[in-house]
Amino acid sequence: MNKLYFITDKTSPEMKAINEVLPRLNAVDDVSGIPVMLKRIPEGLTVTKDVKGYTIGFSTRISLIRAVGLLVENLKKKELNIEEKPKFDTVGTMPDCSRNAMLTVDSLKEWIRVNSLMGLNAMMLYTEDTYEIEEQPYFGYMRGRFTAEEIKEIDDYAFLMGIELVPCIQTLAHLRTLFLNGQMAGLRDADGILLVGDERVYKLIDDMLDTCSKNFRSRRINLGMDEAFLLGSGTYMQKNGYTPRSEIMRVHLDIVVQKCKDRGLQPMIWSDMFFRMIPPTGGYYRISLECIPENIVKLVPEGLKLLYWDYYSIDRNRYNKMFDLHADFVNNATGFAGGAVCWYGVVPLNTFSVESARAATECAIAKGCKDAWITMWGDDGSACAHFATFPTLQIYAEACWSGNTTDEHAEIRMKTCTGASYKDFLEMEQVNNVPGRTDYGKDIANPYKYMLYQDILNGKFDCHIPEGIAEHYAEKGAYMKKLGKRNKDYEEIYKTLASLCSVLEIKASLGVDLKKAYDADDKEALKNFADKVIPELIKRYEKYYADNKAMWDKYNRPCGFEVQDIRFGALIQRAKNVRTILLDYVSGKTQSIPELAVKRIPFDPALEGKALKHQHFWCDIVTANILSRF
Repeated sequence: MNKLYFITDKTSPEMKAINEVLPRLNAVDDVSGIPVMLKRIPEGLTVTKDVKGYTIGFSTRISLIRAVGLLVENLKKKELNIEEKPKFDTVGTMPDCSRNAMLTVDSLKEWIRVNSLMGLNAMMLYTEDTYEIEEQPYFGYMRGRFTAEEIKEIDDYAFLMGIELVPCIQTLAHLRTLFLNGQMAGLRDADGILLVGDERVYKLIDDMLDTCSKNFRSRRINLGMDEAFLLGSGTYMQKNGYTPRSEIMRVHLDIVVQKCKDRGLQPMIWSDMFFRMIPPTGGYYRISLECIPENIVKLVPEGLKLLYWDYYSIDRNRYNKMFDLHADFVNNATGFAGGAVCWYGVVPLNTFSVESARAATECAIAKGCKDAWITMWGDDGSACAHFATFPTLQIYAEACWSGNTTDEHAEIRMKTCTGASYKDFLEMEQVNNVPGRTDYGKDIANPYKYMLYQDILNGKFDCHIPEGIAEHYAEKGAYMKKLGKRNKDYEEIYKTLASLCSVLEIKASLGVDLKKAYDADDKEALKNFADKVIPELIKRYEKYYADNKAMWDKYNRPCGFEVQDIRFGALIQRAKNVRTILLDYVSGKTQSIPELAVKRIPFDPALEGKALKHQHFWCDIVTANILSRF
C-alpha cells in the first residue's frame, strides 16, 4: 500500500475526488505518508519531487486526478519533473446506453473513475429513448431507461471527478424502438425518423430538451441527427409530396436549434447528413471533393457545432481532407469523434481501434480541432463490454496530455489507470485473427460471428471456413484463459472470450464436416456427430452462455439481456433439433437431409476458401429465411 499525505483541506471537493481514486492506485491518504502539496497553476499539470516530498500543480479537477495517478506511477523514481498541457479542450468518451446494454449507475461511476485517472474530462451519455421523460410515459418504456434521479446522481459524481456529463440524444433519426410502441407510431416518417413538421414531434422534442436541461449541469447537448437516410420518404411525403431532404433538414434544424438557444443550450450534431446531400454519390467520406457547396454550408445554423465522425480508417490523408472540408462550414466549429470499435460482436477490435486513434488524434491536433470524443456503439445488441475498450481510451488520453502514444507508454499508463495490461487487452482481438488473415490490426474483421451464428445445416457461410480453424480456436481459448488470470479485475471478459473459442473449436467447421460426411454417405460419422459432437457442443454453448451472462451482470442492467437469451436459446434448440435430424436419417426413419444435399456456393466468390472480413447483424447471419415481418 502506497502511503501519501495530501496537505490540503480534507473536506474539499479536490480531496474527496482524490479519495475516490486512491483505492484503484493501491494508495491511501495517511498522516505518516509522503507529503504531497497541491497548488493551482494556470494550465495543465505538473508533478515534481524534492527533499520535502511531492508537489502537484493542477489547473482543473481532471488534471489533478491524472496528476495523482502519474505521481503514484512514478513513486520509485529518484527524480520527478512532469509537465503536461492538454492539446484538446475536450477529450471524452461516449458509451452507448441505447442498444440493450444499459450500464448500471455503479458501473458508470467506475467508468468515471478510470476516465478521470486517464485525464478524459467529458462523457456523453448516449441515450436514444433510454432516459425518463416525465411527460412521455411511453418514451423508453421497458427499455431499462435512466430515471431523472439516476442521471442526476451520475452527473453529480462526474462533476466531482472533473468530468462534464453531456446529454447525447436523438432528435431526428435512430428512434426505431420508440415507434415499436403503438402510442408513438404516429410520430414516424420512415424507418426510425421523426415526422418533421408535426406538432406532436416538437412537443416531444420540447420535453426532451427540458428533461436534459433539468438533469444535466452541462449546457452542451448532442442532438444527433445522423444517418437520416430516408428523411421525407414516408409519411412526410404522403402528407406534403416530394420535398428535397436538404429543405426538410433545414427547417427541422432551425426549429430545434432555436429551441436549444431558448433554453441556453449549446447544440452540436453529427455532420454526415450534410455530406450525404451532395450529389452525385451522397457518401460521407468525400475526399475527392474540392469544397462543400455553398447551398450545403447555408443549411447549418450559425453556432451549431459539427461533429465529424470516422471510425473506420487509419489513413491520415482521409482525416486531413475531411477536416479541411469541415473548415468550409465557416460559421461552425468542428469536433471529432473516433471509435473504440466494440460493435461487431463480443470481441473488441482493439488493435485496429488503437491504430485508428493514433492517426485520428495526430491529424485532429494538427488541424487545430479542440474536441475529441471516443464512441463505443452497441450495434446489434451490445454484446461487447464497454470496459473491454480501454486501450483506445488510453491512446486518446496520451495524445491529449503527454503526446506519447507508443505501446510501451500506454502499457505503463493503462496499468496505473485500470489495473490491467494494455497489451493483454489488445490481444483480445486475436480471437478474430483466423488462419489466412493478412490485415490484422489494419482493418475491421469479425469472422467469429458468422461462424458462431450461421445455421449448422444451411451452410450459408460454409465456403468461408478456413483450414485449421478448430486448432486456431483451441489455441486462442487457452490464451484467453491465461490472459484472464493476469487481469483479474476483468476476468469475466476473458472467460467469455475463452468459452466462445471453446464453442467455435467445434461449431466453426461443423457444417463443413457434416456436409462432407453426408456427401460420402458416411452414416457412422453422422451418428458420431449426433451422439458425441453435438451433445458436447451444447455443453459448451451452456458454458458460453453462463460466462456471457456473468460478464453482462457485472456491468449492465438486466433489461436487454433477453435478446441474448433468445440468441443462445436458438443456438441450443437448433443443435438439439439437428441431432434429431441426423439420428432420424442414420436410422432410416428419413431418406435424406435436404439442407445437406444442397451444393455449397460461396457467399463472396472472390473469397472462396477464405474467411470473410465481417458480417454485422445476427438476423442476417442466422438464416437465409425471414425473421422480420417483411
